[in-house]
Amino acid sequence: MNWKRGQDPWRDYKILLTGSCSGNILRWEGTFNYQVYAKTAQQSWIFRPKGLWQKRLVISEAENHQTIATFQRALNGSGILRFFDGRIFIYDNTSLRSGEWAWLNGESTPLVHFLKHSRVEIEPSANTMPELLLLIVFGFFLLKLADAEAVSASLEMVG
Repeated sequence: MNWKRGQDPWRDYKILLTGSCSGNILRWEGTFNYQVYAKTAQQSWIFRPKGLWQKRLVISEAENHQTIATFQRALNGSGILRFFDGRIFIYDNTSLRSGEWAWLNGESTPLVHFLKHSRVEIEPSANTMPELLLLIVFGFFLLKLADAEAVSASLEMVG
């Protein structure tokens, strides 16, 4: 599974499954008060930052705008995704040298890996999880958010 840029190379992305576009799309809208629309064939969500430093992200169902989970980010980019029914998932850097990230379950078992060159690998145990598509799309969003924040920080240092 790989990612491909969409029509707007900075704001649109698509997931590629074995070379063909699966229709999974991530679309960024706005700059400071941004929101991101994520759409798959089965579901769609909206990701929005909350709080003064925007370290908390809220995930809502796009159809009815009902909040289903929150993600609390740490300064290093890792964090905890909490669903309102009590389920939790941990997003963490699994390789400091190569910048690989992963979603782990509450017992710290890896589920989804985000590797170099926008590659995603899914553990067999995660294939039947109802949250799988959300974890993939939201994880990719977190990677792109970190990239955007790094560019912004570097521009602030130069200016």
